[in-house]
Amino acid sequence: MSEIGKLIFGGGCPEGDFGIEIEVEGNHFDDEFNDTLWKAEFDGSLRGPSREYVMRKPVSISNVGRHLNRLKKKVSHCGIKSSDRTGTHIHINISKLTSTQVMNFVTAYYIMEELIVSTCGPNRQGNHFCFRAVDAENITQSLSRAISTKRFNNVMRDEFRYT
Repeated sequence: MSEIGKLIFGGGCPEGDFGIEIEVEGNHFDDEFNDTLWKAEFDGSLRGPSREYVMRKPVSISNVGRHLNRLKKKVSHCGIKSSDRTGTHIHINISKLTSTQVMNFVTAYYIMEELIVSTCGPNRQGNHFCFRAVDAENITQSLSRAISTKRFNNVMRDEFRYT
C-alpha cells in the first residue's frame, strides 16, 4: 500500500478504480429505489424533489459505462432538471499511487482545469459547490506546503471539500 493509501485509509484500501455520486433534481423519484450497486440518498444541498445516487463501492473503469447505463434506465422517468446545485462527483481511487504520482496527477488536473470546467456548462464556473483553483487560492498554497513538507494531511481538511 502506498503512503497515500495509508494516510487516507489506514489499513485497507478499497478495490476498484472509480466511485461516482450523481446529484439530481426532478420529479417522480422512487422512494423504494433498490439496486445492488447504486443507493439513493437525500442531499441537503438539493431543492425540491431530488436524490443523490451513490455507488455502494468503487468499480473498475471497464464497468463504468455499463453501471451508468443501468442507473440511467432506472431514473429515466424522473424528469431530471439541470440546476446549479446538481452535479456529478467522480472519486478516483488513488490509494495505490505514490505521493509523487498523486502530485503529478493533481498538477496535470490544475493545468487542464479551465478546459475541463468549461465543458460543464456556464453554471459550473465559480459555483460555490465546485471551486476551481482560481476561485480558491488556498488549495494551491496548501498543496505547495504539502509537497515541501511531505505532510499531505493538510489538504485533507473539510475546508477544501468543494475544491
